Amino acid sequence: MRNLNRIVIIGAGAAGFTTAESLRRLGFGGTTMMVQAENTPPYDRPPLSKQVLAGTWPPEKALLRSPAALEKLALDWHHGVQASRLNATEQGQAVARNILGERQPFAPVPFFWSDQFDVKLQMYGIASRGAELQIVEGALHEDRFVAAYYEEGERLVAVLGWKSPKQLLSYRQQLLATYTSSQETNAVLEHQKVSGVL
Repeated sequence: MRNLNRIVIIGAGAAGFTTAESLRRLGFGGTTMMVQAENTPPYDRPPLSKQVLAGTWPPEKALLRSPAALEKLALDWHHGVQASRLNATEQGQAVARNILGERQPFAPVPFFWSDQFDVKLQMYGIASRGAELQIVEGALHEDRFVAAYYEEGERLVAVLGWKSPKQLLSYRQQLLATYTSSQETNAVLEHQKVSGVL
């Protein structure tokens, strides 16, 4: 990886753009080519189909970064070329880390979301039937809450938010550490099996 001087990223959605941004943040100073089908700066897709088209947001509010921030990244843009699509920020960060040699497994936290009129329903992680449910923020009667699912006492395995997207962020970070640790353990066990240790 020490001789790597050019990286091509296909697609300039959230995942592709986060890859480019993460490469710069992690110290990559070579050429970063961004290939995308559209002739626009990178923008966030979900708000385009909801807030922007509904007229509640101006189009520029859906942009992922300002023109000044994009210029600082010094990316080599190639517009009008058919691009593939990725759909998660963690994918972009994992790609950047692995390109630069960290060799970390991609450990996404399972995620589900749905906007139903004024209700934002979001869930991270997977809860078993035996998981203990606790309301950790807000309350049911307030029509805004965060519910956490625990296994084996204090081990957080999932979190559900009802009209509470910002409140979920800290719990999501806790889950990310849990899923990364789990996948790293599985990777070690698989290596041991292949090597004949197990």
